[in-house]
Amino acid sequence: MRERLGDRLPKFSQRDRELLKHSLDFIGLNHYTSRFVGHAANSREENDFYKIQDVEIIGMDNEDEDTSPLHEMLDDKLKASYFKAYLAAIHQAILCIL
Repeated sequence: MRERLGDRLPKFSQRDRELLKHSLDFIGLNHYTSRFVGHAANSREENDFYKIQDVEIIGMDNEDEDTSPLHEMLDDKLKASYFKAYLAAIHQAILCIL
């Protein structure tokens, strides 16, 4: 950043630096899925962008999951364990920067 902006960067006094140290304006974490939304098959517009793509999420995507009974999908211990550990790691990372 210093190389790109050079003298256009703001100047901070030592007091300003101490006040700003470990401060945050915002922490955001977004997750998106298109699992239950798809391109309308009867649409006039054909575009490869909307075609089903074989993308594995976290290496645990189950091709048969869409046809599995709901109680089995809701009782996915492997994914629940993954997300519990994932959120714990995010929590720890946030604590480290505060």
